[in-house]
Amino acid sequence: MFAAGKPQRLLPIVAFIALILALGITCVTHFAAFGDRVFDIIVITDFHGALEDAEGNPVAAVMAKNIKEIVNGNPGRTLIVSGGDNYQGSGLSNLLNGAPVMSFFASMGVEVSALGNHEFDWGLDTVAGANISACPVVCSNLFYKGTKKLVFDPYKIFEKDGEKIAVVGGVTEDLPDLVSAENFRDYDVGGLVENVGQAAQDARSKGARIVVALIHAGDNHDGKTGPVFDVAGKLGGAGGVVDAVLGGHTHDIVTAAAANGTPVAIANCYGKGFIDLKITRHADGTLTFGTSYIACDTDSTVFPYGYRASSPVADQAVAGIVNDAKIKAGSIAGRKLGTADIDLTVGQADTPWGESLAGNWACDVMKEKVNADFAFNSNGTFRADIPRGDITVETLYAFLPFDDTITTADLTGAQIKTLLEQAVGDGGKGIQVAGLIFAYNPGAPGGGRIVSISKTDGTPVDMADTVKTLRVAANSYMASGADGFALYKLVTSLDTHILFRDALIEQVQQSGRVTAHIQGRIKKVHEKGD
Repeated sequence: MFAAGKPQRLLPIVAFIALILALGITCVTHFAAFGDRVFDIIVITDFHGALEDAEGNPVAAVMAKNIKEIVNGNPGRTLIVSGGDNYQGSGLSNLLNGAPVMSFFASMGVEVSALGNHEFDWGLDTVAGANISACPVVCSNLFYKGTKKLVFDPYKIFEKDGEKIAVVGGVTEDLPDLVSAENFRDYDVGGLVENVGQAAQDARSKGARIVVALIHAGDNHDGKTGPVFDVAGKLGGAGGVVDAVLGGHTHDIVTAAAANGTPVAIANCYGKGFIDLKITRHADGTLTFGTSYIACDTDSTVFPYGYRASSPVADQAVAGIVNDAKIKAGSIAGRKLGTADIDLTVGQADTPWGESLAGNWACDVMKEKVNADFAFNSNGTFRADIPRGDITVETLYAFLPFDDTITTADLTGAQIKTLLEQAVGDGGKGIQVAGLIFAYNPGAPGGGRIVSISKTDGTPVDMADTVKTLRVAANSYMASGADGFALYKLVTSLDTHILFRDALIEQVQQSGRVTAHIQGRIKKVHEKGD
């Protein structure tokens, strides 16, 4: 028999338990159950040296602020990784061979990276060598030429709160087509599914209970198919060896799952945002996943913070790294490369379209660098004159501020005519050329303004030929179909991954002195009846 006062003392306890049970029912998606553990896998992809954006906004410092808040909210259970293409792509990073990005990654605590194709641009030892301990690379399908010896560790196992998590690396199988032959001559690339699968099995044999594939390969821009979904579909699901697939390379956002339920994620590019993959290890050993894309390119002043805010909320340690990099890069930017004998101006010699001194010089450099028949650049490629006198690194960054690479394509005479028609057509952006001369009639109807095309030696180019091809070089922006050059959306271009600016710097250093002449490469004519 209970004493009279005991039921009253039990009532608050019963009510508290009832409240907890009610909260557990209504908030089941927000709180892990007793005995569950939640791990955060933070993923950055295709950062491309974007410490700041083109407007000077603090991309890296704001990203670091957002990521560090997640780490602080789940200490000991957060793993930060990168999907590759970390360093090359901005002037600030390029001038310092990626060093400030390495410091940025170290400050955030990035523990491992996939191998990107752009890690080859300066040679692997520059950004992925054995001494780059701040962010080691994993790759299960890159081998030394003619062998089965791996260049990097295929995976790394991290222990977080007693849980062994393996990150298995991989790189796109298209690597030989994306990297210059000179920088790839010592290597072979193997199949993703085969090699990631083998590495994942080995990691599990070493005690890993969670295995994540981190591969520099993407989807088909549809969030459903492509290399990342092939890996997830063949290696994931019930009885599979991979629990999630984190991709990159395609510069898009993916928060999806393969048909077998395996999570697939890609985290955009250029520091615009990152993926937070939450993995819950339940008390019974099963896993559940939650994938979020966290945008940083916003004007928000509350988490997630945005770098476009009027007063961005930034991580001060990373802000300091970026400021130090600016000081160091400034001294490099002032280095003299050579001398301009004349003012290399971007102003055109005729209207509405004509050649320019700067355009002639830069197109000649491009053509010679890749041994093309012709070279083309849209007028908007070149943004400032190169004044007579000393040419510094800063001079060429002002002249060509964009990190475009040189591409090549094999075009017929008919296709070259179409390209030039798009340059001088209604709404056209104009063009600078090397290796050829063309005449156009601005008074003719759009699509019929190109009168003649010839090589510089006078050999005519058959504008109706749809068979014989000529090798054409162009910058990667133009070759994407931008500036109205829609022809490029219908042809296959090969990216040499040679930075156009680097080619200009090399030429100035080698020649010592630079000049150019107006040569009648672009001729405006008026036919009878106009």
